[in-house]
Amino acid sequence: VVYDVVVAPPSSGQFVDGAGMQRALPMRLGRANLNKQYLIEGLFAGLLVVIGAVGVMLLMTANSDDNTTNKRKKRGNARSLQIVSGFICFALGVNGVSALMHQKLSTYLL
Repeated sequence: VVYDVVVAPPSSGQFVDGAGMQRALPMRLGRANLNKQYLIEGLFAGLLVVIGAVGVMLLMTANSDDNTTNKRKKRGNARSLQIVSGFICFALGVNGVSALMHQKLSTYLL
């Protein structure tokens, strides 16, 4: 987000349709160029990193000492819900960033 404020990249770009139509279509991702970024791409990548971090925090709080004492019996399935939601958030964040990088560089992690 700081990069987006300082550099002020454009929100999206344009490319010409290759099917013979001479019209400009919106482009949200600077493909095949790591040094070029659009505003929407940066905000989406930041959101995915935050989702992954929330997943790690949920997993850490589910495994803390407060959850392993007698309070666990009173809480019911809250710990299981924390573990499942933490794993889902973490997997969504990591796989989302990986998919974003794979779209940006087609040979990423192949």
